[in-house]
This record gives sequence, structure tokens and C-alpha cells, in this order.
Amino acid sequence: MLEQFLLGRVVGQGLQWLGGAVRFLYGTIIRDLKLTKRQRYTFKEYVNGPDQPDDFVFDTIGHRFNNRLLGLAVAGMLLAILIRSCDPYS
Repeated sequence: MLEQFLLGRVVGQGLQWLGGAVRFLYGTIIRDLKLTKRQRYTFKEYVNGPDQPDDFVFDTIGHRFNNRLLGLAVAGMLLAILIRSCDPYS
């Protein structure tokens, strides 16, 4: 029981970090290319939500959920690429 809880927390935090990293890279690129005038955030804020939340519910829960969902999608794509590249019959 404790192992499942701890493993779930590790996986959840890893997916949250991966999703936050993808969002940070995307946000940095579109801001550097001047495609948006939205506020800049730090990497920590992309992973955990803004330090000064405008909408408390979304900025505390929504960012983490979006990061984990995006992290799961990216991890799935990376796993599919890895499996496909290691398949000797493809």
C-alpha cells in the first residue's frame, strides 16, 4: 500500500515536471518570437503554477493537471518511438 502511494507520487511528480518543461519550452519560444504578449513565467511557475495566482483554483490545481496530462502524452509518444525503434521486425 505504501509502495503504491510512493510510486504514484513519484510518477505523478515526474509527469508534472515533464509537462511543465514542455510548456516552458513552448512558452519561451512563442514569447521570444514575439507571437504573444503574455506574461513570462519561470520554470518553477510552469511546473507548480504561478506564485501570485489570478484564479486560485486553476492556478493551483489546473496547472498541475495540465502538466500531468501533457507529461503523460509526451511520455507515451517517447515510449512509442522507443518501442518502434527497438523493434527488429519493423
